[in-house]
Amino acid sequence: QIINLSYMWLDHDHPDPRGWTLSCLVEKLKPRILEQVKNSFQYTNNLVVGVFWDFASLYQHPRTSEQTKLFKEGLEALSRLYSHPNTFVYKVTATPP
Repeated sequence: QIINLSYMWLDHDHPDPRGWTLSCLVEKLKPRILEQVKNSFQYTNNLVVGVFWDFASLYQHPRTSEQTKLFKEGLEALSRLYSHPNTFVYKVTATPP
């Protein structure tokens, strides 16, 4: 299973300059991952195998021409990634204090 992170950018140049969104993600996923480790020898359909975070997963500025091509291909694939039946979308709707 892939977890897709949906969130608002907190700054023009960086989506999470103080790590607040990352902290929310860790808080949400930690119990789930710990449970998976505890049951690692048992079969499960809900095993987390990756987290897609657009900022970390896609090339950002400045980009080379090849990186721009890959960035655009990544953007085109987002709808399939977010709507796939084996993905879970974690939506951060809160704002930092």
